Amino acid sequence: MANFTIRQQLLIITIIPIIGFLYLSCNIINNLDTEKKNLLKVDKYLQYTMYASNLIHHLQIERGLNSAFLESKGSKFQKELLQQRIKSHQAYLKVKNFIITPDIENKEKILESLEYLNKNEIDKYRTKIDQFQTTSSENILLYSSKIAHIIRTISFFDTLNKSKILSQYGLSYINLLLAKESAGQERAVISRVIISKKLLTSDIQKIISLSTSQNNHINS
Repeated sequence: MANFTIRQQLLIITIIPIIGFLYLSCNIINNLDTEKKNLLKVDKYLQYTMYASNLIHHLQIERGLNSAFLESKGSKFQKELLQQRIKSHQAYLKVKNFIITPDIENKEKILESLEYLNKNEIDKYRTKIDQFQTTSSENILLYSSKIAHIIRTISFFDTLNKSKILSQYGLSYINLLLAKESAGQERAVISRVIISKKLLTSDIQKIISLSTSQNNHINS
């Protein structure tokens, strides 16, 4: 500094804090921009979760009605089942239409899972139900498998945010969905038992297993 004039020394003393301030400002702006982008991703996740959860709910209802319809040999819930299929399809279309959004994360994985819910395949299976070419047990397994795929798409979003609290909330919500799904399967099994008036050892084991699963997810 001794080789600089007083004017140059004053200029350097003035410029250095300004450069430091600008550097810190740029870092803060970049961090805020990153945080904003992450929050927008989380917002998309919440929107998707809403549509996906609605689809899960309607498929759970349809699964229960299928079991009751099959066990009653078509004497119960025929009208309700036809109405529910329309609701399930509408819920499916809402999810599909939302996935068109260009900036949604994990789109390919979600579409892959939704393809597992292929409408042609579902319609063929519904025809089998109408013609009593399937069983209540097969119905529960098929619908439960497809619901599990949708729940898995919701868990894809767990990596989107860096917030520990938001991650905990996300994990809690997934556990809530899994608990609800176990309860839905349990209701379908119990409905089948009540209508068929047959209680098998495998039914008791399944009900106990599902009840334990509910408790575990709720505790989590």
